[in-house]
Amino acid sequence: MKEIIETVTASSEGGASMGGNIALYIILGVIVLGVIAMMIYSFISRKKQVKFAETQRASLVAGDVIETVGGIIGKIVTVNENAGEREFIIETGEEGRRTTLTVDAKALYRVISQQNPPPDPKAAKKNKSEQA
Repeated sequence: MKEIIETVTASSEGGASMGGNIALYIILGVIVLGVIAMMIYSFISRKKQVKFAETQRASLVAGDVIETVGGIIGKIVTVNENAGEREFIIETGEEGRRTTLTVDAKALYRVISQQNPPPDPKAAKKNKSEQA
């Protein structure tokens, strides 16, 4: 890339200054458009991931297995909703030594297993393309 820019700038100094500058502007324009396209793609894919995570969290019920941001893995016993805030009461530990914890929904790291998982958007796209 560096060599291309040096070649373009060298040719612009050689006498055809207008033609060399146009080529430089075209190269820079393509680079800028590429960066903008990558930023837009990143924003859209992140938005889809956040939407799927919110849908997954909203569909959690008793019996699902989750992991908290602190690394605690447990089974949801009950789901409490107080003024829009969700809390999970989870049970962790081995048989005979169970511990019950109350965890805020914001402390959820990932869902390990879910009884009623939301539909995966990628799978839905594959099904649509196979039907067509």
